[in-house]
Amino acid sequence: MIVHADYTFPVVLYGTPLWSPWQRPISQKTWFGVSGALTLVGAFQTRECVVEATLTNYALFAQIETASDGMASAAELPLYGRLVFSPSVFYERCLFLGWEPNAPPFFDGSGQHGWTQMGKLKWQQTR
Repeated sequence: MIVHADYTFPVVLYGTPLWSPWQRPISQKTWFGVSGALTLVGAFQTRECVVEATLTNYALFAQIETASDGMASAAELPLYGRLVFSPSVFYERCLFLGWEPNAPPFFDGSGQHGWTQMGKLKWQQTR
């Protein structure tokens, strides 16, 4: 189960979080005719997290659309705070960036999983 702040994500299956390296914002400015440059270095570092996730076991197409819309609304709030992947794995100061489907939803013909959609959940963490 994935919980961020007070929101529980409706994904049944998910992979291991893949974190990018920490990055510090750096900006450089130069002016025509002036030698040298102005360099500004940000105080906070950020990194992004991507998790492969699957929405599955939805009996109706409308139910999977509702779940997807709920995650879109969570990204618009914005959803910020503690991100928990299990009772023992958590990350502080995370911002939910959104749900990115890999393909359209499909109905599993085996009769076991109902409507299913695979995609990526994305976050940004600050320190």
